[in-house]
Amino acid sequence: MTNASTDIGRAGERAWIALFLVVFLAQGIHGLVTKSGTCDELAAHIPSGILYWKSGEFSGGLANPPLGQLLVAAGPVVSGTADEPLVDDPRHLLPARLPVLVLGMFTVLVAGTLGRLLAGAGVATIGLAALSPNLIAHARLATLDLPVTAFFALAALAAWRWSRAPSRLGLVAFGLLVGTACLVKLTALHLLPAVAVGACLDGSTWPERLRKAGLLVAAGASGIVLVAWLAYGPGAARSGLPVPFVTAILEKLEHGRQGHFAYLLGERSSRGFLLYYPVALGVKTPLPILMTAGVGLVALARGRLGGDGRGFVAWALVPAIWLFGAMALTRVNIGLRHVLPIWPALLALAGSGITYLWRGSRPARAVAVVAAAWVIFAAGTITPDHLAYFNELAGGPDRGDRFLIDSNLDWGQDEGRLRAWVDEQREAGETVTVNPAEPIGGIVAANVNAIHGILREDDRRLRWLAPMSPAHVIGHTWRIFRVAEEPLRQAAARDPVAALDWGRWLISHRRAAEAAEVLARNDLSHDARYAAEWSGVMTEAQLEAENLTEAVRRVVASRDADLAAEVAHRVSERRATPWPERDPQERSLVFAALCRRGKADEALSFARRVMRDHRATVPGFVDFEASAAGLAPTARLARAGQLRRLGLEAHALTELGELLALDAANEAALGLYGELVVRRKLGLTEFPLPPVDWSSVSRRD
Repeated sequence: MTNASTDIGRAGERAWIALFLVVFLAQGIHGLVTKSGTCDELAAHIPSGILYWKSGEFSGGLANPPLGQLLVAAGPVVSGTADEPLVDDPRHLLPARLPVLVLGMFTVLVAGTLGRLLAGAGVATIGLAALSPNLIAHARLATLDLPVTAFFALAALAAWRWSRAPSRLGLVAFGLLVGTACLVKLTALHLLPAVAVGACLDGSTWPERLRKAGLLVAAGASGIVLVAWLAYGPGAARSGLPVPFVTAILEKLEHGRQGHFAYLLGERSSRGFLLYYPVALGVKTPLPILMTAGVGLVALARGRLGGDGRGFVAWALVPAIWLFGAMALTRVNIGLRHVLPIWPALLALAGSGITYLWRGSRPARAVAVVAAAWVIFAAGTITPDHLAYFNELAGGPDRGDRFLIDSNLDWGQDEGRLRAWVDEQREAGETVTVNPAEPIGGIVAANVNAIHGILREDDRRLRWLAPMSPAHVIGHTWRIFRVAEEPLRQAAARDPVAALDWGRWLISHRRAAEAAEVLARNDLSHDARYAAEWSGVMTEAQLEAENLTEAVRRVVASRDADLAAEVAHRVSERRATPWPERDPQERSLVFAALCRRGKADEALSFARRVMRDHRATVPGFVDFEASAAGLAPTARLARAGQLRRLGLEAHALTELGELLALDAANEAALGLYGELVVRRKLGLTEFPLPPVDWSSVSRRD
């Protein structure tokens, strides 16, 4: 009877596990078929992996090792979608995303194994993992964050298994898993010191603990060396490792030292925030998971869970804490995804907490039921927008931008839904402007990153939208506004800073004289923070009104070199000063200024006229309408860089796509290509993604 009951219990557990895996897959597949490409998919991992597979030469992976990129690019290469790497369509991206979803399932099962070893809480942990928005969000993207989480957790579990039943095979498995994790993403290097610390917490004597630590570190280091050479292939060595691998590590260390633009609680910094990851964890994780993880931690500390608590602390909790602490101290704060490897341990604690409550008194069991229902509700209401999940503490996903942006909320994943909506509106006769450079009336669509000026502390293009309430929201990341004149006028009457935006709106609507009057009534020329901006807008008004004398007087205080160059150009044109009598540098400045100020067609016409009619040179001139075919790779890269500096990013991206088809291992070209795609996906620029054809990329003889 006991055996029969046990068999029924095990069958029931297997049924629950199968159900939870189906739920996880259903949510993941829903996201696969609805979400557009994200920044890192289109800008980094898919293109780098495609070029490596097709050419046999690694371009450097944008300072990432190649294994994860080979993983996500394998499907596109086999299916043929690799020939068009910039097609931003969920169906096109499906072959790249499917392997990550499979690894997501493994991650759920590994988390369940940790929960089972800790407290017999395998089923509860798998249930929580299958409903965890953070895991689901990254399990359906062709990026490195979920793969490194899978291998990080597998390596920790292998160390735990080996510590209980030492064997050469177990040690080899651990080493290979560490090597694989590190060649997917360099954050996994933290496994080596973490398992060394864990080993020192697990054992009866210090000699035994130190022996474990030494063997595990040696096995992990050996695994890294072996997998690194397999991933990079033959080549030059440095300290026993492939030179590109060492270079990638050094670049990541330098990046961490210099810092990266970050946003937290409305503040911006290029040096990071010490509280970034704690805050992100607190607002991006469902509250019932945090609460039950706390219950599990307390029960673990009191020895009430009944499983291998010491093993969990040594081989799961310590690596998670080490990684979280190390990332919290870094100056690169660009997403909670960077600490995703802590999730299996966190979920195991939460699953153990729910199990502990379920085994307790009736009130405790009621709490467990409420927690489980809460998790189900959270997952159900956020589907398919898991990447944008924020808990109740943050006010939900539509208020999450008060805390975090970038890959925590808006990674470009809803652009397809936005474009489809825009097409519907245009078919109905409506005009929609997306991320406008200047205030404009009518229907305006703006993504969260653009509203907050991500990547640039001085980006105030969409500041004027902040006080407005959106009429519609798409995927929690795109906000649709119906902009009328009166609210802007009223805001300007109350706030001199808002008058700057009202002035820009009037200029864009050809009402420059009225704009000048508004700015004169709201004089900020002596305000330390806004003086330059005020002078720039006033200059724009005078320039539009063709009041060049006043424009010349105001432009110096604007500290805008491009605006100053255009003003000087308008003055020279009015005076009809012959071009041979002008400084050649002026021609260069005018051409560049007009390009960067959104007047590329005028710039090209101006340059051609100077060269044709006056037989004068225009230093820095780039004929962006002419083909670059026939130029050497170095010349094409220089041309693309010049186009980027001129603000002609669509042309630059086209050039770089063509260059990489010819020179697949050009790391500088791939770096600039990635930068332009990221800027475009985050909303800093607005243009149709150009077609890129890599069908000709092949291995050299």
